[in-house]
Amino acid sequence: MKKISLFVLCFLAFFLFAYAEETAGLITDLKGTVSIIRGTEKIKAEVGSEVLNNDKIKCEKESSADILMTNGDYLTVKENEEKTITLKIEPTRAKENKESSEFFSSDTRNTILANPVSLREGEEISSISPRSTTISKRPHFFWTVDPNAVSAAEFTVILTDSNGKELFRNEVKGFEFEFPKELPDLIPDKIYTWIVMTKDEEFASEETYFKILPEEKINEFSRVYGDLRKKYITSENTLNISYGSYLIEQKMYSDAFYYFNQLVKKTPESKYVHQMLAITHLKQKLFLPYNQEILILSKIK
Repeated sequence: MKKISLFVLCFLAFFLFAYAEETAGLITDLKGTVSIIRGTEKIKAEVGSEVLNNDKIKCEKESSADILMTNGDYLTVKENEEKTITLKIEPTRAKENKESSEFFSSDTRNTILANPVSLREGEEISSISPRSTTISKRPHFFWTVDPNAVSAAEFTVILTDSNGKELFRNEVKGFEFEFPKELPDLIPDKIYTWIVMTKDEEFASEETYFKILPEEKINEFSRVYGDLRKKYITSENTLNISYGSYLIEQKMYSDAFYYFNQLVKKTPESKYVHQMLAITHLKQKLFLPYNQEILILSKIK
């Protein structure tokens, strides 16, 4: 009986230790000075910081933190508050959050990024989004350049339909372009091609093909987004992180890039956000933007 009791106690101790180390959530938004207290360690929190089970979140004066839990719950730690984060052993996850929690673990993200395979090389201009399949009938266009080869900051973006008819040709400053307001929506279940080139036409991206999803699929994604928007109505960051992660799981990488790119504009020093952008590039085998994100990550402490 003593041997059995000892075995049970050892197993229970191991289980509790493993449970304590379990990822409980992710800090999705914060302001002011926020710390994660993990045992005797005090860690400065940032957007994307992983929160383990039984960590304490401490907010100083004029500070707050939003946390998205792996079970889909959402909580806020307020000014001058210290809260212990506890995850239920058998969480009941909301359906829309089941997949997105995979990326809450920093170990998972590091493992994915440690294995870049067969990325295309030799591009001076790389088209990022849209490509492959996309949800939006009015997609936002993104690209990047190799600064060692291209110094230009003015570009021409051209979109054609499957018959080769030119739908627009616009001159742009910078590295993104909103779909022209005066043009009608693109047609679901149709294929389009776009290219971006320097204004002097010295450098150009590859021709990039993308297809708008069928209407019923667009509606499915719209429902998920709508449900998440209602749930996280007070935190745009939480919405973008949750929906962006969900899109990666659904292999909608162009659309996921858009949401994480919105986040990086607000939190340019967040390691998590740059990791997620790198993952969208890795999944699409985009060598140039992937390497640019890895370089940024190497400079973030």
